[in-house]
Amino acid sequence: MVFQPRIFRRYLMVVAAGAIALSASEPLLAQRGNERDTRRDRVQTQNRQKDDSAKAVKKIQHLKRRAVHRAPLTDVQRKERLEILKMIEPKMYARLKQFEKKPQMMRAAIDRVIDSNKVGHQIQRLAAMREEDSQGFELQIANIQLTRECTEQGRKLRARKTSAASSAGEQQRQKLRELVGEHFDIRQKMRERELAKLENRIRELRRTLDQRNGSRTALIEKRFLQLTSEPNTAAW
Repeated sequence: MVFQPRIFRRYLMVVAAGAIALSASEPLLAQRGNERDTRRDRVQTQNRQKDDSAKAVKKIQHLKRRAVHRAPLTDVQRKERLEILKMIEPKMYARLKQFEKKPQMMRAAIDRVIDSNKVGHQIQRLAAMREEDSQGFELQIANIQLTRECTEQGRKLRARKTSAASSAGEQQRQKLRELVGEHFDIRQKMRERELAKLENRIRELRRTLDQRNGSRTALIEKRFLQLTSEPNTAAW
């Protein structure tokens, strides 16, 4: 093959032009890449803001619905709920007590707990139970208190890493065993009450079923007449 200088020079010129164009386009490509990253970050930020706004709107709507459905508390009801809070959440109760000399702020704080905190749901449920089933209320309070005490005692034992052979360590373990035993007895009583309610319900269902079996023909005829008779449109 014969070497052709003219063709070779053209080839070199083309390669050089391509290299120059590539080097000139690198800043532009980098700029476009940065612009794409900026747009992507902006879109992600906007999406997060939309999600946060939507969550905030849902929370506000939820609180508004609760405010509409729940009748305003009287001072007596607030006092009762504050007593329940003292039983189940003594630390939260202590924080609320700082408003004791400011009645208006105290009322607002209690209402805020009732409306926006999961503890508030528990307080409302316990308040209703206190009126309907005082024994069940006392058992539930004892269950909550013993759950907290057992958990705290176990946490202290794990944190201190007291030797089981030491007298202090054995005393702490014995105390926890007694608490767990007491908690077990309370939970057994709660289950016995629940079982008794179920048994009463089953007896009522059985009695109703037997009555319906004895009145089968009359009940069928009554339903037949309902389906075949003209509706009575006369109003009182």
